Amino acid sequence: MVGRSHISEAITKEWAGSYSPSHRFIATHGMNWSILGLSSVVPTNNSGIGPGGTRERLYPAAAGAESLSTPTFSQLKASNARKGNREQGFGYLDNDDSPDITNPIHFTEVAKAYGFAGPLVGGVTVWGWATDTILEARGKEWLDDGWAEYSFRHLTFPGDILTVKVGLNADLPSGTWEVTMINQSGEVCVVGKVGLGKAEWSGGLIRPQHMDPTPGSQQKESLTLESADIGKDWRAMQLEFSKEAAREFTTKKQVTDNPLFVGEDAIAHPSWSAAWAEKLLRHNFDIPSSMHTRSRVQHLSRLATGTSVTGGAHPIDAYERKAHHFANFDVLLVDQDGSDIVQMRHWTIFKIATLEERARITL
Repeated sequence: MVGRSHISEAITKEWAGSYSPSHRFIATHGMNWSILGLSSVVPTNNSGIGPGGTRERLYPAAAGAESLSTPTFSQLKASNARKGNREQGFGYLDNDDSPDITNPIHFTEVAKAYGFAGPLVGGVTVWGWATDTILEARGKEWLDDGWAEYSFRHLTFPGDILTVKVGLNADLPSGTWEVTMINQSGEVCVVGKVGLGKAEWSGGLIRPQHMDPTPGSQQKESLTLESADIGKDWRAMQLEFSKEAAREFTTKKQVTDNPLFVGEDAIAHPSWSAAWAEKLLRHNFDIPSSMHTRSRVQHLSRLATGTSVTGGAHPIDAYERKAHHFANFDVLLVDQDGSDIVQMRHWTIFKIATLEERARITL
């Protein structure tokens, strides 16, 4: 039991890593993932975590990745305890600041210029760490006909340790599960809800009408509160979800060993779909840096490798809050046959306030 959340036996297991229920994660940044494990007794469920508190690599480093340095004891100590069949693992990134980061807020120098302690771990990545916990609770059908809504309450930085908890709450509608992600300081970083079927808000999602993909332009205009053309569809884009794209995503960005998302018959990880919102934002506008703040996602079908995916977006609102400039827009992904894959409503800060701008509103 966590608060008023009644958690089933399958979900009371505390895990750490990027792959199993009630997980803990050490947040990192960069591109090339590797996984380490730590445990104090013989593991269960073939996790690959070595006994006796030893540290060993669970999976090979991503192709081309350099050797992974051993985590410090202080990083491991926070989740060294183990009871019964509780298991632990840790996700790390091999390099700090990758040159191909598309959102500079995930780059150390830029993030510090905005007054943050370090580079921010991407919202889609953070939420993606909850996927296997959600699948344990709701089953694989959640990917075909399920929903999620979540918001970010506290920033996640490299080195943070996150615990993911999923449970039923008697105060919520039947079949709704709460998701909470808490860091090592007890701060709630993410809160969310998930369920099967159609969400009560799904009928309000707006379908973009202009879904003919256009190539990206080198001459993009800036998005501003004044120029935001609310109600006018953005330019659509198209990507191939190839086996190579799936492999790269699950070994370098949202690492997982879940057989659903790896191998010859892999399907897209839900965070691959969720990442489309920010891709479409940058497909249409020159965005210096952005911060994902909230999402609603309605899954409509699984996305298999070999699928050609087209995404479109419809802007709902643009507004200022505490000197930050926000955009709120709906997204639709369809396959090559025009069948719906997912619909989303996405909230993001497309212009992050500078230290000076934030200081002025406190005067």
